[in-house]
Amino acid sequence: YIANQTIQINQLEHLDDEVIAIENLQLIAEPLICYLTSFTNPTLQDHSQVEKLLEKLSLHQIIKNLDNGIDSVIMNKYQLSNRVIILLKIIRAILSKSQIICIGGLVNLLENKDLENITWLCSEYNKYLVIVNYK
Repeated sequence: YIANQTIQINQLEHLDDEVIAIENLQLIAEPLICYLTSFTNPTLQDHSQVEKLLEKLSLHQIIKNLDNGIDSVIMNKYQLSNRVIILLKIIRAILSKSQIICIGGLVNLLENKDLENITWLCSEYNKYLVIVNYK
């Protein structure tokens, strides 16, 4: 069962479209707005949606302080904290077509407030959140 639906064995190959797993700190070297929206040319509506999510996850000022703000290209994971990278990946997951967001051991890098905000956002965007904690 996933999201109150029985998944048949022959449908498992389609789960890639339904589930997005946040399991590493890798970011794609492209402007953040493009990474977060998965679009090469994001619209004003995309920008507005991303800004709303950045604000809710208390990332707005951090991103604004980058050299090119939301258009900055993150060339390596040391430009941002691990916590911020995970939260950016969660924004990307929330904006994706996937219905289920799965966070593994990286969840330990998040603060309680982050988890509360993520849970609220998943509810707002009709996403299921699965947290796998290895402790």
